Amino acid sequence: MDVDSPRSHLFVSKMPGVGPLTEAEREWLKKHYGNEFHFLGSYGLSIYKDDDREEGRRILRGLMSVDAGK
Repeated sequence: MDVDSPRSHLFVSKMPGVGPLTEAEREWLKKHYGNEFHFLGSYGLSIYKDDDREEGRRILRGLMSVDAGK
């Protein structure tokens, strides 16, 4: 991952992301983005690419972790 990437601050490379979305993650996506398609698109990722979806799960889990800490 490029350290100058807008996503680099999320440290996505250190977060788990390979497992499928949980029900809680689907609910969080629905509340904040509508669905996984829109969430991935907002980060320039494609729902049609497995690597993009995996990166999206890492980003999502990082965002949820930050959100839970509020």
